[in-house]
Amino acid sequence: MFKKGDFVLVKPGTILETGEVVNNWGGKIIDIFDDGNCAMSFDALTLDSLTDDYIVGCINDGYDTDSYHFSLDDLQLAERRDTDKQLMRAIQKLEQREATMGDDSESRYAQLIDQWIEEFQASSFLSDASKEEKEEAGFVAYNFMDFSYNYEGIAPNEWSDAHVRYICLDLLPRKLSVDAQTFENYGARLMLFISFLGEKNYILNAAELLETIGDIKEEIAIKASNPDNWGMAKRAIGGFMSNSESQYLESEVFKSSNPFAGITKNTKVDIEYPDGRIVRKVKFKKVEAKLRKGLCKLVE
Repeated sequence: MFKKGDFVLVKPGTILETGEVVNNWGGKIIDIFDDGNCAMSFDALTLDSLTDDYIVGCINDGYDTDSYHFSLDDLQLAERRDTDKQLMRAIQKLEQREATMGDDSESRYAQLIDQWIEEFQASSFLSDASKEEKEEAGFVAYNFMDFSYNYEGIAPNEWSDAHVRYICLDLLPRKLSVDAQTFENYGARLMLFISFLGEKNYILNAAELLETIGDIKEEIAIKASNPDNWGMAKRAIGGFMSNSESQYLESEVFKSSNPFAGITKNTKVDIEYPDGRIVRKVKFKKVEAKLRKGLCKLVE
C-alpha cells in the first residue's frame, strides 16, 4: 500500500513513544522497514508545530527532530501540504530554534562527570579492579549521570529512590544497547560509585540509594533482556550489542576510520549543507546521522 516517496498524514490520536499525542502531523515516507514501520520526514506544517519540549527531548535523546519512525498502521495517504520553499524555510527556522536550546550548565555538568569518574577510578573502591573492570565501572557511572541529567534533568543532589528505580528499570532497558554482561554487572558497579560519592560527601543520601540498588540490581539484566521493554531505536539494532561489536567500537581500527572520532555527543559544531547554508553551534548528536549519510559536512 505504501512506498518510499508517498506523502502521508499521521492518524489523529496516534501516541508517540514519549506519550505525546499527535494531531495534524504529516510528511513524506523516506524509508520502509521489514517490521511494518517506516521513517517519515516532517512537512513544513509539522515542523512549525513542534513544541520546545519535543525538540529538547529529541536533542537530548540524540534523535533527528525533522523525522520520526511510525508504524504504517498509523499513517494514511494524503496530498502534499507544502512546497519545497516552504519546507526549506521551516527547516531553517527549526535549526535556528535548536541552536538556541542550550546553555553553559551542560558544559559544567560534563566537567563534573569527568571529575567524579576520574576520582572514582583512582579511588580505593577500584584499587583491586582490572583495567577492564575500571573501564566498565567508569562507563556505568557516566551512563547513570548522563541519563539522570540529560533525560530527566535531575542533578546528583536530587537523586532519590524513585529516580534510581526509573533509571535502572525503565530507561536502561529501553535505551541502552550494550552487551548482556554489562547489564548483569550494572547494579554492582553503580553501588561502588554511589558508595564513593557518599564517602566523599558529594551526595548525602548514599545509604538510601544503596539500599534501593541492592534491592533491584538483579532485575536490571532481566528487564534489559526483554524486547517488550526496548525502545524504537534499540529494537532497530536488535537490543544488545555483542562483545565483538563493543570491542570494535573501542578499537584503534574503528577510531582511525571514524572521521568524527574525538567529537562528543554534546560538542557544538558548525555544519554546511550542499546549498551553502551554514548552521552554527548545533550539538553533534543532533546532526551525526546527517553527517554520516553525507547530507551535510563539518565546517572547520
